[in-house]
Amino acid sequence: LTGIPLSRTDMRRAIEVVSHSLEGQGATPSGEHPALSVIVLGDRDWQAGTAGSSTVSSDKRVIFSSLLLEDVLKQTEVPFTTLISEVTDRTLGKQLKASRTAVGYISSSELMGLFTSQVVEHSYLRTVWTQLLSAYGHEIYIKDFSKYCSERCAPATFADLEKRASELGEVAIGYITTKEGGKRRTVVNPVPKTAELNLTEADGVIVISQTPP
Repeated sequence: LTGIPLSRTDMRRAIEVVSHSLEGQGATPSGEHPALSVIVLGDRDWQAGTAGSSTVSSDKRVIFSSLLLEDVLKQTEVPFTTLISEVTDRTLGKQLKASRTAVGYISSSELMGLFTSQVVEHSYLRTVWTQLLSAYGHEIYIKDFSKYCSERCAPATFADLEKRASELGEVAIGYITTKEGGKRRTVVNPVPKTAELNLTEADGVIVISQTPP
């Protein structure tokens, strides 16, 4: 989305442009239009701040933009699956999540700390992170369950999904299910992998892949 992130007018205009482009891609197999997955990032000016400002001020701007975006998405009735705010202060992120369940957060400073400690302790993980964080490498996608298991193979186990993903040159790392009431449940690295999964076409498989859904 481009424009002034604190302007409702610019936000609404950008969402309408993105929504029209999604409609042009056609509907999903279930007959619905693709839903948005949005992350709000603080730019360099916000993160660096001006004289007398701080990273807390930057986080507050990001959170304000996220709440504004959530409101505009609901007003325009544009479907979205995730809305994530990038913050530096994890405490503010937790407060946001506690007050607005539709908005999540990631702590960039915490992620960088985990990344650094992992690479220092296990140098071979550098190759994995390079793939995931580079523009040309593999990415994490949520793909339709039906791509990995038809009705004939249900109920499936996660080991079955891993095998099918491997045949496609992908790595299955988890799955997402839709519970009653529309709430989604995300499971990463499920254990045991031989347990039967009651997944349907409405659910998704989380994979590391070089090709988008």
